[in-house]
Amino acid sequence: MYAAFGNGYLQEDQMNILLAPDSFKGTFTSREISCALEAAILRHHPSAHVKKVLISDGGEGFLAAVLSLLPGQVMTNTVTGPYGEPVKAQWAILPDGTGVIEMAQASGLGLNTQRNPLVATSFGTGELIAHALDAGCHRILLGLGGSATNDGGVDMIKALGAQISYVDHNEHFGGAGLSLIDRIDLGTMDPRISETQFDVLCDVQNHLLGPQGATYTFGPQKGADHEMLGELEAGMNHLSQLMGEILGVSLDSLPGGGAAGGMGAMLLGAFHATFHLGIDLLLHMSHFEQLVSWADVVITGEGKIDGQSAQGKVLSGIGKYCTNTRLLALCGVLGPDYSQIYQHHVDAVMPIVCDFMDFSTMEKHKQAYLEDAADRLVRLALFSY
Repeated sequence: MYAAFGNGYLQEDQMNILLAPDSFKGTFTSREISCALEAAILRHHPSAHVKKVLISDGGEGFLAAVLSLLPGQVMTNTVTGPYGEPVKAQWAILPDGTGVIEMAQASGLGLNTQRNPLVATSFGTGELIAHALDAGCHRILLGLGGSATNDGGVDMIKALGAQISYVDHNEHFGGAGLSLIDRIDLGTMDPRISETQFDVLCDVQNHLLGPQGATYTFGPQKGADHEMLGELEAGMNHLSQLMGEILGVSLDSLPGGGAAGGMGAMLLGAFHATFHLGIDLLLHMSHFEQLVSWADVVITGEGKIDGQSAQGKVLSGIGKYCTNTRLLALCGVLGPDYSQIYQHHVDAVMPIVCDFMDFSTMEKHKQAYLEDAADRLVRLALFSY
């Protein structure tokens, strides 16, 4: 039996296959997807050589990806979830004292089936940062992505001691409270923040405001309808004006400020954080270039492949390494302009969902759908008999 690679064929015992998918937001981890792909490959071609690497762009699975590459002490703390519920969130301390925090562990979309960015809060992410500071961390790797929030990071800085007052003298959380802010006092914030290096990992360059900003680009996937979008954008405009007066710089001028419901702008402006493309850092840490040189074919993937996938996300990041290696992708669904990804050395894509269905139906049968898609990819796109 032979496998087709480009215009040539390899004997089955020569096949080297590298599996490097991102997690599928709120559905599958990177590890679960790799295991399903490996099972399909070995079922049809038991002599193939398979290697797996955990991948993340800073969102869900970021902590697990880092810990698969570096030793670290895993910590667990109960913090405030996106809708005020207590959640047990993990983070880690690396041997050099660096704290590793995944925002999705505390404020992620996958922690609750509720979708309402008017009330979703980033307070728990601030609590995780506080725990890292208490543990003596002077550098924090903070993965942004998969957030349920659109609060501009205001609730995060509350958890770290910032004083926020509102025109109605009540306490507010979530995006709905942004328009009601009367005053922000950063002087009461934990002084250790100014002594801490924040390296932020994310996959977007969107600014805070406007049609391509935090609200209008990412709000709909967090549950915002048309009316909500207008209210959230107005609140974000108000926050930008207030913070601009405090910091002397417009938050909307900062690339990446639209990440994680505007938390990116707060981190850049108030924390003087340094931003990195998450996928580039993880690929560097994993010595991905060496892995690709070993592989005859690479299989990657993410939850939704659309036009944004070509803009600094996992697929385009991996594509940089696969100019001479066949690259295939598995995804949950295909979205608008998905074909742009073919310009980044992706040869073929395979969606899991092949019919109209709501999310609850997909969730109920997700494992069967994943296994079926992995099998289709192996049969159709990878091998030829």
